[in-house]
Amino acid sequence: MAQETEREAADQDAEMESNNVVQDDVGLDEMDVSTTPSMLSKRRRKSGEYEPISADCIISAAKLIGDGIREAGKDLSRSIGSEMVIQEKVQELDIILGEIDGLTEEERDIALSKIPDHPAQMLVFGSLPPHRKLAWVRRFLSSH
Repeated sequence: MAQETEREAADQDAEMESNNVVQDDVGLDEMDVSTTPSMLSKRRRKSGEYEPISADCIISAAKLIGDGIREAGKDLSRSIGSEMVIQEKVQELDIILGEIDGLTEEERDIALSKIPDHPAQMLVFGSLPPHRKLAWVRRFLSSH
């Protein structure tokens, strides 16, 4: 009976040690969080044993979180930059559409709302010589 209890205690210690191992190259998405420190501490409280959390473990987790935050910040900056470019192009498009003789105000407004949804078409439109833009806009509006 005493040997069984000792074996169970040894198995629990081995399990706790394996759950506390952290590898530096493991991302947060790859970490096994099924046994969280709060669950371990509850288990420890029952048995009366306490084991401090390693500072290296906390530092590694903080570095992983920091890397994730930095990457998200870069993505956000790129997205905001893209939005600014699109807004500038739409403003330019409005000016160019206003300069096309024969284009009604209604056609201009509709084109201004539809052309930005088609970035490739916006580039084509911008590269056309002025005398071809009226016909191009009308063809675009009839097909979109």
